[in-house]
Order: sequence, then structure tokens, then C-alpha cells
Amino acid sequence: FNSGLRAVFFSIGYLGWFVDPMVFVLSTLLLLAVLVRRQFFSAARQAVIGQPPGPGKN
Repeated sequence: FNSGLRAVFFSIGYLGWFVDPMVFVLSTLLLLAVLVRRQFFSAARQAVIGQPPGPGKN
């Protein structure tokens, strides 16, 4: 399931190739940043590994 979601996200970035190669690079980097944040810096991840969420996060 998670691999499928990543594929969908990167396919959105791939659509930038039809506009311009630089748009492709920028959209892929933006989506990579979103995926890294969701994978490693989310409150859900902290809950799973047993750490309380940081201040201001629910």
C-alpha cells in the first residue's frame, strides 16, 4: 500500500516533464520533501515508535 502511494506521488511529479524539464525536477524535489516529512517527521511515526509528539502537534 505504501509503495503504491509513493508511486502515485511521484507520478504527479512526473507530469511536470510534459511542461518543462525544470518543472519536472522542481516538482519531484517538492514531492520528495513531502514524502520525507510524512515518513520521518510525522506525529503518527512518533506515536508508533513510542515518542510523544512535539510541542504544538496533535
